Amino acid sequence: MAGVSTSSSGRHLTILFLPYVVGEKIREIVDGGTWKLRHPVGPDAEGFLAWRASMSDEQWVEWGALSDEQTLIPPYCSFQHHSF
Repeated sequence: MAGVSTSSSGRHLTILFLPYVVGEKIREIVDGGTWKLRHPVGPDAEGFLAWRASMSDEQWVEWGALSDEQTLIPPYCSFQHHSF
């Protein structure tokens, strides 16, 4: 499995799956003709979406404005410590 580290607005994310997995999902969406909005891909996708759904939009924006150091303080570190 590939491990690529990237940064999004100061956050470091690790991608633990190969790009072809995303390509396969895109092909599935195109061929399936679904109107579903979200199509989770990767080992943490479902857990991350569930974690996001557990908070208000205001809490999400607040979390996005935190520094990397602040995201290590509970309750903000809750997603990183889950194993999905």
